[in-house]
Amino acid sequence: MHDSGNFLLYGSDMEVVWATFQFPTNTLLVTQELGPDKILYSSKSDDDDSAGNFKLWMQGDGNLVAYPSKSLQMAKYFYWASHSTNRAPDVSLTFAADSRLYLANSTGFTVRNLTEGRLPVNKTTLYRATFDVDGVLRLYQHQMGTNGSLNSNVLWSAINGEDRCSVKGACGLNSYCANKDADNIACLCPPGFDFVDPNQPDKGCKLNFSNSDCFLKGANDNYMISTLENTVWERDEYEVLTPVSEEACSKACLEDCYCVVAMFRDQTCFKPKLPLRYGLKNSSIPTKSFVKVRLTSTKNVITKKIGKELLITGVVLIAFSLVIFASSGYLIYTHQIWSLKVMTSQDRPPDVLGDINLTKNLDLSAPDDEIILMDWVQRCYEAGELKKVVGEAEVNLEELEKMVKIGFWCVQTETDLRPTMKQVILMMDGTIVTPPPPPPPNSSANN
Repeated sequence: MHDSGNFLLYGSDMEVVWATFQFPTNTLLVTQELGPDKILYSSKSDDDDSAGNFKLWMQGDGNLVAYPSKSLQMAKYFYWASHSTNRAPDVSLTFAADSRLYLANSTGFTVRNLTEGRLPVNKTTLYRATFDVDGVLRLYQHQMGTNGSLNSNVLWSAINGEDRCSVKGACGLNSYCANKDADNIACLCPPGFDFVDPNQPDKGCKLNFSNSDCFLKGANDNYMISTLENTVWERDEYEVLTPVSEEACSKACLEDCYCVVAMFRDQTCFKPKLPLRYGLKNSSIPTKSFVKVRLTSTKNVITKKIGKELLITGVVLIAFSLVIFASSGYLIYTHQIWSLKVMTSQDRPPDVLGDINLTKNLDLSAPDDEIILMDWVQRCYEAGELKKVVGEAEVNLEELEKMVKIGFWCVQTETDLRPTMKQVILMMDGTIVTPPPPPPPNSSANN
């Protein structure tokens, strides 16, 4: 075990058959080299030394380059390079005895200096070059005190300041990197996305809504565009529009069911595929990103606020919609028959209760029963007895009444009377007051 930190294994002929300096992991010590086509891997975490998210490759062309560990060694994936001007084969990254970190070829010729060196090296002053967890190569100095204390500081860093977000893969899929301060970065989710793991923001983000209804007529009313300034993701688009304005780019994404994010720069609109990769926000980036957000993404807030009653009354509203769209023609034809059933029905039909308790098994071949359901809820509402609708369930009756009122507005036969999706959301959230609705068509109130 040498003072340099190199651990060697000798054969019987005193030849070195194995040495730790020949197989570096994430750190170089003084006099150690990273030879041609050798790689340093960052650690997974400060507590886990297994291979992490980044690799530093001493390429065969003489250039030292950093990549995300899971990417190919292609020019579009690198995020830092030594940019050696005098490239040559057989170049190594060398850590000299005077703490100088440099690139040199097999003859000892210096291709490029990364640090100046010429620092004191003794038994109390130690140096190491480490490819850190965050994918940045740094030179450290350690001063050992007489009482066993250790003082460490960074002498050089390959990437500094705001450029730290240029590390591809610093934040996970569908997220973007932003600088918190000179020493720290933050991984953030764009609008419409949530963290995969809130306790580990660098794991990335996921969509918090499904756009499965996007292809329905008029579905654009369910979405809006949120803008992120100076924010960009990897160029991996399925469509490019040019020349276009900002407004045209935003509208093109809003009207495209396959688009979640559009990036605009120099009159060009890029529509990247999901998942988004290598996102970053930097004041020097001229790209503006448009993110499509579903208006009903507020459902999480609504659900927490309302609780079980939203789920129960939601079933009632679905039943109303099925009645309107599946049975409207039949209702006109059977008006007289239906009126007779209403007159003879009881306040609480025994077969209705099963439908309310989340069965959703409405028999469209027998619309008269569904009409009874709708009429029964209407009569409970008018009599101030909506508690009957949910039976023994513990609900907020004020919220329940609001949801039922919204439901009646949504099933008006006059389409002009029906609220837009945005108005429905605002009523559900309590932003606007829900007025008392007119009675639904063919209800007992009209007879």
